[in-house]
Amino acid sequence: MASGLSIIVDGNLDEWPTTLLLDDPIGDGKWGSGDDIKTVGAYSDGTYIYIAAVFKKTGYNNLGVLIDVIGKDGAPDTKGHPWNRHYTFARGDIDMMIESWEFDLSAWTFSPTGVNEVTSSIQRAYGSKDGWVIAEMAIPLSVFGDIQNPSFKVVFVLTGGSNGALQWFADVAPDQDVPGWNNGGGAPAPAILTKFLFWSYDSPYEFRVVGENFDYNKYLLEKKANHIASFISLNSFYGQIKFKEYYSRYDEIKNELAKYYLSPEVQEKIAEYDSEVNNLLELYNEGIKTINLPGRAFIGAFRVYRAYTGMKKITSEIEKILEDAQKGVYELEGYLQELSKNLTKTIDGNLDDWSVPPVAVDEAGYGQDGADLKALYVDYDDQFLYIALTTENRASWRIAYGISLDYKDGGYTGDQDSWGKKVSFSRGIDAQLYFFWNGEFFGDPGTSTITSAQLVLWNGTGWEYKDLQLVGFYAYTGGAEDGLQTLEIAIPWEALGVKPGEINIVAYVTGQGAGDSAVDSLPLQDAVKDTEPGQEWGDADTFTQFATVTTE
Repeated sequence: MASGLSIIVDGNLDEWPTTLLLDDPIGDGKWGSGDDIKTVGAYSDGTYIYIAAVFKKTGYNNLGVLIDVIGKDGAPDTKGHPWNRHYTFARGDIDMMIESWEFDLSAWTFSPTGVNEVTSSIQRAYGSKDGWVIAEMAIPLSVFGDIQNPSFKVVFVLTGGSNGALQWFADVAPDQDVPGWNNGGGAPAPAILTKFLFWSYDSPYEFRVVGENFDYNKYLLEKKANHIASFISLNSFYGQIKFKEYYSRYDEIKNELAKYYLSPEVQEKIAEYDSEVNNLLELYNEGIKTINLPGRAFIGAFRVYRAYTGMKKITSEIEKILEDAQKGVYELEGYLQELSKNLTKTIDGNLDDWSVPPVAVDEAGYGQDGADLKALYVDYDDQFLYIALTTENRASWRIAYGISLDYKDGGYTGDQDSWGKKVSFSRGIDAQLYFFWNGEFFGDPGTSTITSAQLVLWNGTGWEYKDLQLVGFYAYTGGAEDGLQTLEIAIPWEALGVKPGEINIVAYVTGQGAGDSAVDSLPLQDAVKDTEPGQEWGDADTFTQFATVTTE
């Protein structure tokens, strides 16, 4: 259990909402104005119980905080307290007592087997204002054992000592008449406390002042009954309105989808939705029949609730299908499915169906463990340009693989390419293919997969970025042990804008970030070997050697 309220233990109560603070009458202390409680508060976030108090004290008197955590077996009273305090609760038991002075505190837990000091476990901070001490504490729930969804009672006393016959205290909050409490502040020991602040996880932003007749189990039953009544009332009106609203919207979306191309898979999904909607309509009608019948109202309300929440979910999902249809996603998927039928290679990362020799090979064995290109292949047919890379990687590093193409006049030479890498070119580049390999990076293992793949086109003044899987095809092999091993790509000539007679191509590996440079290339050239390998990642590289492929 956790709520959105954040309590900072700093001796300042500004972040406490007024619903979690109780003001005690000023000046009602039995020992004059020097020993008085002004404000108290309590709250839990499921990990800590937080206590707030504003008080004054004199001498050896202290602010006492007594807590009963509901459901935990505590002690009937504070007998065994090392400072001889003697209090009991009219109903319930005592699990903890804290004693606080102007700048520190001590704390003990109480159980049927004895008393245990837990002072070091309590976070605390103090402030002051106009002569009042401001105390703030955070008590770990773990000191009480395994407590889930806590509820507790708490009472505050401005306490003195006890002589065994009487327990002396000047003030108490919540305000109450302790049995036998005399004008001198003495009450028969153990002093019987009869009123408490009650805080519960199901109402985290408020508490109640409860008396000795408060019964937690009865409280739960009342809460449950109120929830059931509210649930029935809510679904009698709101639930019916929302079901009709979502049901009507579902029909509207179905009619709108009829205007768009939908893939067979999406059409099958919508058929499943139709079946679910029919079941939800039947469930809704059954609920309406019983929601006003004595003894069956809750069942009817629950059916309406399941029906309208089910319709809300389905309507939200089919709304997303409509958005994708309006964007042309399914038309594009259909186009790519049709386009894939014209591939003359199986794009699966396996190069067994490649029969052409590589256009560039690293015969020198140059490279680094996670950045080591081996061979570059290029092939083509009437509709596609095919490119493949192989590596000799021995580790999975976080890097980028770039492939730059020059196939028409003009193009980009620059000093930083489309992904911000510090590479430039002696030939004008018309397109780039880029792949981000999400491997290990300074202790972060990554996914050891390609997490971004783009076709980027130079339009004469800037770069146009396209998601590669929306314009072409690619597949790869590799993993966490050895990084990328093979990369296979098919790009429609149509996506490149032309089927040229000649293509000049260079492939390379760069660092993962913008401003990095290349550390290996195919064809292999001096640009990636002009500094020490460890320094090569951050220099600037100009590629002057390209593999040339005739496509006529």
